[in-house]
Amino acid sequence: MDLLVLILILLSGYIIKYLIDTINSLNNEIKEIKMKCISAKNDVKFETTSIKNPTDNMNDALIKQISYFKNYFD
Repeated sequence: MDLLVLILILLSGYIIKYLIDTINSLNNEIKEIKMKCISAKNDVKFETTSIKNPTDNMNDALIKQISYFKNYFD
C-alpha cells in the first residue's frame, strides 16, 4: 500500500510539473506574439471608398441582385 501511494504521489507531482511548464511556455509564446504582432504605435484606419451610408450601400447591392435575378428568369 505504501509503494502504491508513493508511486501515485510521484506521478501526480510529475503531471503537475509538466502542466506548470506547459502553461509557462504558452504564456511566453503569448507574450512573444503580443510583442511582434500587436503594436499600439499605429492606429488602425479603415479606408472606405464611398462616403455613403452603409445601409444605402446594402440597399443598392440588394436592388442590383434582385434586378439580376429578375433579368435571369425573364
